[in-house]
Amino acid sequence: ASDTDRMRRGYLDSNTLSQIDVIVANVPYKRYSVVVYFGADGPDRAGSVLANGSAEVFFKTDALPGSIFNPLVQATATSAATAVRSSFAVISGVTGPTCTISLKENGPNIGFNGFQIIEEASACPADLDGDGAVSASDLSALLGSWGSAGGDIDGDGTTSASDLSALLGAWGACE
Repeated sequence: ASDTDRMRRGYLDSNTLSQIDVIVANVPYKRYSVVVYFGADGPDRAGSVLANGSAEVFFKTDALPGSIFNPLVQATATSAATAVRSSFAVISGVTGPTCTISLKENGPNIGFNGFQIIEEASACPADLDGDGAVSASDLSALLGSWGSAGGDIDGDGTTSASDLSALLGAWGACE
């Protein structure tokens, strides 16, 4: 099976519960996207998905009789009223070493098929704590990592004066 087929092979069913939570610990990325695959044994079952308290992405399930999935269709709706038949959602800009992925449903038998966690390239490499700004906490992290790879901003493998210079040059809100 292809990678996509493998992501759609699982089926964690809520069995009439209103929400399924999958908790992933020790996520190694500062900022990442979560791709969630979902489905049902019938079409038009309403639900939504979110990760770490993000905005919900709403969908209706997309399945043919016999649980055969249609081609991948991304859910992008911001309300239940605008949801269309979909089979996966992408939630970007997620942070934190633990990721709670929640699948909510407005009816029984929506399945949580699989998920991927994909590192996002940082738009602001000097933002070492991932809070959206280069500030004193980033400076503290850099100085605490001096001589190791922990505060490496310039990609040379060690935290040094060139990283300090890059951090100070990027001071302020990340754009």
